[in-house]
Amino acid sequence: MPSSAGASGVAASAPRTAESGAAGGRVSAGVPAAAKPHVAAKEAPSAGFDTGTFWRITTPDGARAHVLGTIHLGRPDDLAVPHQAWEQLRQARRLVVELAQDTLDARQVAKLQRLPAAQSMARHLSRDEQGRLLQRLNRAGVRPAALLHFKPWVLTQWLQVGDMQPAMSLDDQVVLLARLGGVPVSSLESVQEQFAAFECIDTAEQVILLKETLATREEFFTQLNQDMLALYRNQRVGELVDQIERRFPISPSGRAIEARSTACTIARRNLRFAERLRPLLGAGDVFVAIGAAHLCGHNGVLAQLAQGGYLIERVPVDEPAAATSAATTAATIADTRAATMPENPR
Repeated sequence: MPSSAGASGVAASAPRTAESGAAGGRVSAGVPAAAKPHVAAKEAPSAGFDTGTFWRITTPDGARAHVLGTIHLGRPDDLAVPHQAWEQLRQARRLVVELAQDTLDARQVAKLQRLPAAQSMARHLSRDEQGRLLQRLNRAGVRPAALLHFKPWVLTQWLQVGDMQPAMSLDDQVVLLARLGGVPVSSLESVQEQFAAFECIDTAEQVILLKETLATREEFFTQLNQDMLALYRNQRVGELVDQIERRFPISPSGRAIEARSTACTIARRNLRFAERLRPLLGAGDVFVAIGAAHLCGHNGVLAQLAQGGYLIERVPVDEPAAATSAATTAATIADTRAATMPENPR
């Protein structure tokens, strides 16, 4: 659905199981060069935090943490962890992400992605729509078994992200670097909570958005995803969700459904993330990586923390570079870990 493409671009992407052709072993991660980050002046809460992807946070008690806003789309050669963020991650006592996908049970995820056993999308889609759905997903490299037994919101996300669903997202790269460096990883939500956000609209409404997505040329989503990736590269994260709301050619009834879906996938999860982050940030030396759409805006996570007395400072980062291979990542970390990465207790 459009907001989930915004969220798939900036918030939560549906975990894709091995049978959908995109989970399990991933292929690449970034290894930036070392550099000391320069911290800019304090951001006022009224600024909305709409520009920037990397932030330093100081709690009211003086504990410090860093937050990286990520994007959940892009091919493996599109983005790597900025070296300014890498320097802080390698020193962190804990990494906190939306949902660490390497901890998930593939069978549980597959079950949550599917309709109840007696149901099928065949009752909701014409034969022509079923054929176009299969063709478009095949072109995007998504070939799940029993296609018509997946929930409509899952199919919509796959259609909208298309071939921009990475084998290793920026979030996955951060988790891999943390794992290889011995940094413990925590999740802000469970897979059940994440999926429930996408299912806050009922099945009939999900079908409406799926049909509208099928009726939209796939070239539109290809261009939209490329534009959102460009916005992210240029730090203009406040415009990401707006791209969806402004450009998606959707009916008035579909737009009303989409607005309610966005409230669940973005706004309500922002409240959850901010609440759960507060005690974690208080421990100090925490590195947080969540979708950039959750950080920006007056109702975003950063604004909520700022309103609670947290000092939020933007850390400039270099334009994201292409990711290098996981093998290079592992070798680099192995070479430097003894001097820079003492084993962290789990």
